[in-house]
Amino acid sequence: MPSSRFPKAGPESATCQAEWASADGGEVMTASSAAEPAGRMIMIVSPGGIGPATDLACPYIPAVRTVDEVLRQTRNPAWCRHPSAEVIRQIPTGTADLYAAVVLVPARVKDPEIQGSGGPDVTVALYAAVVAKGGADGQMTACTLPPAQAGICAASLRYFLATQTLISTRMSAANLSHMQQVLSSFPAAHAIR
Repeated sequence: MPSSRFPKAGPESATCQAEWASADGGEVMTASSAAEPAGRMIMIVSPGGIGPATDLACPYIPAVRTVDEVLRQTRNPAWCRHPSAEVIRQIPTGTADLYAAVVLVPARVKDPEIQGSGGPDVTVALYAAVVAKGGADGQMTACTLPPAQAGICAASLRYFLATQTLISTRMSAANLSHMQQVLSSFPAAHAIR
């Protein structure tokens, strides 16, 4: 829903599809548009299960990778890798045990862990994680739209951070605001216009 803080969190012509994995608690929302068939936005509020909750952010957040390696007793597992062409920036949360990273997947680079990547447009994703008691809960959102709609992707990531992540209610308003500024400037800093 548009507001002054989040002017447009998705393309107007997009339709949404929710997936619920009731056996393990997975919750996924996807928005796609017939007008932009290669574009999509995906949000994983909960990947479900113990392993998937750790695996989701493992390639992008080092603290989650450490937990995953201890949990599975496997060093550098295949599911914790990402394409070397990606740009990953850790976003400080200012709070212990809370982590976030923004990921840029260049056009035509396929990251098997990020739906929508690999096509003609850049994909930008946000990963958030809570690491505590030997485990990790991960969440993510990703946006793949043409460069002219990069502002929609930035707004979508900011909206997800502020309203859907487990970490947003566990940090100060000042830290959350700083993180949103990073998400606003990240696409432009990498020449996504």
